[in-house]
Amino acid sequence: MIAQDDYVKVDANDIHVGDIALYIESGDISHSGIVVELRPAFTTKVPWILSKWGDAPEYIHAARECPYTADVIEYYRIVR
Repeated sequence: MIAQDDYVKVDANDIHVGDIALYIESGDISHSGIVVELRPAFTTKVPWILSKWGDAPEYIHAARECPYTADVIEYYRIVR
């Protein structure tokens, strides 16, 4: 469980490189990855995620550009 490993949820406006992205679909985690870059886009920054897509290799992709659907993407950071 993510809470047992000292992760805390962070606001989408406060994402940092190294944070964990969890793709939530119908209340369940369907996918996860690591934030590896924040690219400027107009007045915001788009998180780029390193994740593994099933049997395929690892990919670096924009948070919303992956084959996993998500109602919500939540971000977590470890605090110790």
